[in-house]
Amino acid sequence: KLYQLIIIRLDGKNISSSTYAEHAVELVRKGIGGFILFGGKKDEVKSFIATLQSITEIPLFIASDIERGVGQQIDGATTFPGQMAVAAAIDRHNFDSVKVLGDAIRAVAHESIDIGINMPLVPVLDVNSNPDNPIICTRAFSDNPEVVSWLGNAYINTLEKTGLISCAKHFPGHGDTAIDSHISLPLILKSFRELNDTDLFPFIEAIKTGVSSIMLGHISVPAIDDLPASLSKKVITDLLRIELGFEGLVLTDALNMHALKEFKNVPSICINAGVDILLHPADAGSVVKELKDATASGEITEAKIDAAVKRILKYKA
Repeated sequence: KLYQLIIIRLDGKNISSSTYAEHAVELVRKGIGGFILFGGKKDEVKSFIATLQSITEIPLFIASDIERGVGQQIDGATTFPGQMAVAAAIDRHNFDSVKVLGDAIRAVAHESIDIGINMPLVPVLDVNSNPDNPIICTRAFSDNPEVVSWLGNAYINTLEKTGLISCAKHFPGHGDTAIDSHISLPLILKSFRELNDTDLFPFIEAIKTGVSSIMLGHISVPAIDDLPASLSKKVITDLLRIELGFEGLVLTDALNMHALKEFKNVPSICINAGVDILLHPADAGSVVKELKDATASGEITEAKIDAAVKRILKYKA
């Protein structure tokens, strides 16, 4: 059960190493929930993913950051423009323009399916309202929440119709930051009303559209909680689950990022706060040991683990 909660990194460039490949196979046999894919050559990666899926009892999530198409990660696949460029190119009031957008998203979806990616980590629904934002920037569609929402929903609808698990990120909104959360923890000093009108709006609409998963940002939003969003029960359970009614998968942003470096027992805090999937920790085995100890001590109830596993198995089915 505990391994099912983890999506670990898979470096496509390393799969030709027998030692590396054997380690991935070993994780599959232990019940790893899935892999987040970075790099590698198209045919090699496709073959390796097929091998991993063939030996697992429970299907694997194969996630990947493909905001600019599969070619962003995989050699030999197609690269598309980033989200802000897409927004600049598409006239949503023009039928032919909208058709081009649909064709492009379908092309990304079918290339994902061909390689074996079933959880594309798109779309970015951050509203890029801070011109000094060093990490979202052109990854966002726009500084206008309505434009972000319309384009995001186009991606979600198309990806979901092809049977893929779309992922809206980075809840509750990473657009108004001037700090890269890969380096340190960004602070967003907005009132809840401002958040609701701007940053939360695209996520609220995405939930109505039927997005399957939502990724949490490693951001501090004191209007909701002093804890980072990815560790916050107020953000995950109270706001996202109860108030906004989201019943899909909740995953963290990469746990190897430095935004959370000041915090201990991060996996346990995340699961207690309502997270289903721990994305990209440095080591799966140590996470499982920590969660096992936390469950044994009563810090985490087995019911909490079971609820997350039940949602994971529902989407895998």
